[in-house]
Amino acid sequence: MDKKLIEQEMEKLDLVMKARAKLPGLRKEAGIPDIVRSGKTKKILGVCFGKRNGYSEMSLKAASVGAAEYGMEFELLRVPSLTVKPCIACSNCTPLFIGGDRLPKCGLKDDLQWIMQKVVVEDNAVILSVPCYHLLGNSLAVNCCQRLHQTMFTYYDYFFTRKKLGAMIAVGSGTDGWMSLANESSRVWLEHIAVLVDEVSVESSLKDVDWVERCKQLGRNMAQAMLKPIEEVTFMGEKHPFACPVCNSKVMMMQDYKPRQPEPGEMRYKPGHVLCSVCGTHGTFHFEGDDLKVEWNQWDIDHARCSDYGNCEHTNTIMRRIIPGYPECREPVANWEEVKKIQLPEIKPE
Repeated sequence: MDKKLIEQEMEKLDLVMKARAKLPGLRKEAGIPDIVRSGKTKKILGVCFGKRNGYSEMSLKAASVGAAEYGMEFELLRVPSLTVKPCIACSNCTPLFIGGDRLPKCGLKDDLQWIMQKVVVEDNAVILSVPCYHLLGNSLAVNCCQRLHQTMFTYYDYFFTRKKLGAMIAVGSGTDGWMSLANESSRVWLEHIAVLVDEVSVESSLKDVDWVERCKQLGRNMAQAMLKPIEEVTFMGEKHPFACPVCNSKVMMMQDYKPRQPEPGEMRYKPGHVLCSVCGTHGTFHFEGDDLKVEWNQWDIDHARCSDYGNCEHTNTIMRRIIPGYPECREPVANWEEVKKIQLPEIKPE
């Protein structure tokens, strides 16, 4: 990755860079400390989204045993014992990036910002452990992930350049692909805040697999990664031949856009090629003998969605579409005002 080239590309993202420049002063005025990454932490935070002493929590306890072999400290955060409300789309978390001049502040009163302080801001490593229902991680984990904006936009001037180490565990009883999306909500969250060390899907109905030992190994992998400079950390779990090289997701899409080197905000996907649903990295299928392989695009790897450039490109594109005075900010073809006036019968419980 050419860091100087990416810095030059970042300078073209005019609106978001101006907004980012205001953040240090606004944080100082509000008394909000900076995020510190010492590179020497020995603390691991296990974040459990399942019931007390359920498989999600027991998997974290197993990971703590493995981490303790390397002298790491382990703390447990039980999210179900706290109050986390779902996002109501009030937009109070994005004022600076829709033309305002103040720090974000979520309109909901609950424990979420305390959770974000522990999981995102504090100097530790994190392991998310989530139960799987209907293919997905549970709604509590999704709620937390979707309310990341206040913390992210408070530190948006360096949020994606001060990542920590992370790992994830999904727990369910399904086999044959019934947990295929279980880790994806955790993956989206961790892609914003962490370098991924390991992940495991604990299929508890498979009795011939020693899942306790596998979770212990996840703890060992995390501890070993914590002893290295973060720049040297690579994924230490099982390697999948089609896994995305950026986020390790196996959930892919097919897009039909024309190939080209994009300007900021333009689509960059190729017809018939595979696209990572999480980080936007695309690749090309080809055969090596009888084996199907993927050749991943290096430009996308260097500019993935949750890189500093990738997220700022996304935010800058939105800003130019909603802030008056820019050519991208124009009246929509869709007549939303017309349908807004429609009155539908609303049903409520008696």
